[in-house]
Amino acid sequence: MITKVHRKIELTAEGRNYSLQVIRNHRLWERFLADETGTREVDWHTEAEYAEHTLTPTQADELAAKIGNPLIDPHGDPIPTADGKMPNRKGIPITELNENEYAEIIHLEDEPTEVYKRLIEAGLYPGMHIQFKSISDRYILFHANGKINKINSEFGQNISVISVKLEDRIEKHFRILSTLKVGESGKVLGISSAVRGKQRRRLLDFGLVPGTSITPRLVSFSGDPVAYTIRGTSIALRKQQADMIFIEDDRKEKINE
Repeated sequence: MITKVHRKIELTAEGRNYSLQVIRNHRLWERFLADETGTREVDWHTEAEYAEHTLTPTQADELAAKIGNPLIDPHGDPIPTADGKMPNRKGIPITELNENEYAEIIHLEDEPTEVYKRLIEAGLYPGMHIQFKSISDRYILFHANGKINKINSEFGQNISVISVKLEDRIEKHFRILSTLKVGESGKVLGISSAVRGKQRRRLLDFGLVPGTSITPRLVSFSGDPVAYTIRGTSIALRKQQADMIFIEDDRKEKINE
């Protein structure tokens, strides 16, 4: 499946087709794990490495149809088509943004694993809209999800973004649910796209759909979880979950103020 051309090792046509099929299998399986199972995000890549060499082209096509023929995997990487075409999706490292520039994260590199874990812990995900603030030798600062975020500057090359115009940004003014004080009500705008699969369905089953009013009523002794009232029912949510639920911001604070 490889050949030597002018002292260079290259894939043959057969080798290229096989490589694209392996990539297709891997990324489809990651998307399946993300959307349809409760597999931990840090384990998607490892699990997919086992599946990439076992799925037949027919099984891969069936899997793709089952999960809606996705174009990208959960990290933002394009998924090759069944006929061997690789969609083109270009971005730039977050470090190349200008001060106060708006952008959308389109890809998080999942290797090395330790760096990827840190990006997950920072709450980053493909589809997140940000406003870049500054970069130093140590940290990158950006505004997202209603707060200032800080990550290690060394991780910048692992985050790809595309610049977006202010008028093209999709977010409304919002806060995250965890910022509500006991007795203060908010109206649900939506759930972060980083919440997938069973966890997302569970939150929707709780009634966390756009337009629904929710109020924190009781904070546990340790501070986490918090009891909320929604549609006349009490539910308990961890801070990690509440951080992924967007509510309408009646304060009308603009993100660039």
